[in-house]
Amino acid sequence: MKLLLVLVIAALLPLFNVVTSYSGICYLPHASHSSGRRKCNRKLKLWTYRADLNKCVRFRGCGDNYNQFSKK
Repeated sequence: MKLLLVLVIAALLPLFNVVTSYSGICYLPHASHSSGRRKCNRKLKLWTYRADLNKCVRFRGCGDNYNQFSKK
């Protein structure tokens, strides 16, 4: 029973770790960058690279020193 619980937890952990890989700095797309300014949203929308999807996606989760984000 404990082994089954450990296996279930191990299978669910990757679902909570959205960001899996980094490849330099990912920039906001032009459209969302300009619309964010028009709506007076001063918060930086965060994007990062996901190797499994091979594209930049909006960052969700806890950041650390290895995360690199920037506005274009």
